[in-house]
Amino acid sequence: HLSALTALISLDISSNQISDISHLSALTALTYLDISSNKISDISHLSALTALAYLDISGNPISDISIIYQ
Repeated sequence: HLSALTALISLDISSNQISDISHLSALTALTYLDISSNKISDISHLSALTALAYLDISGNPISDISIIYQ
C-alpha cells in the first residue's frame, strides 16, 4: 500500500486510469506529484500534502480545484 510510504517525496502515477486518490493523503512528505491523465474527479484529499512543490492534475475530470489555492 502506498499509504505506508510516508517518507516518499516523489510520485508519478500518471496515465493509470486511477479514480480514487484518497490513500495519497498519508504521503505528507511528497514534494512532487504527477496524477495527470487519470479519471480523478475529487482532489480534496490533496489538502494534507502541504509539502508539494509540483503538482500535475491535467487530463482529469476535476470540477473543483479550489483546494489548490488554500
